[in-house]
Amino acid sequence: MHGIVRGAKGVPVPGADVEMQDMRTKTIRSFFAGQDGGYHFDRLYSNVTYQLRVRYHGRLGSASSVSRFGGRKDVTLNLRAP
Repeated sequence: MHGIVRGAKGVPVPGADVEMQDMRTKTIRSFFAGQDGGYHFDRLYSNVTYQLRVRYHGRLGSASSVSRFGGRKDVTLNLRAP
């Protein structure tokens, strides 16, 4: 799974903390967005629901969920910083 974190004006947000929670095991993984606002997570299971949130400057954004990748090996999910 990968995507770009963008701010309110659509500009990429480097350094945003993307938190991904496996809703089956409740495990949380984090990735800091790169200079282009990009993030990625690998080694995901296609039959598990994942919830993603962006934390930036101490604020936590709303959750986005992805489940069942529909046979795809990769999913693109662009996120908005709070």
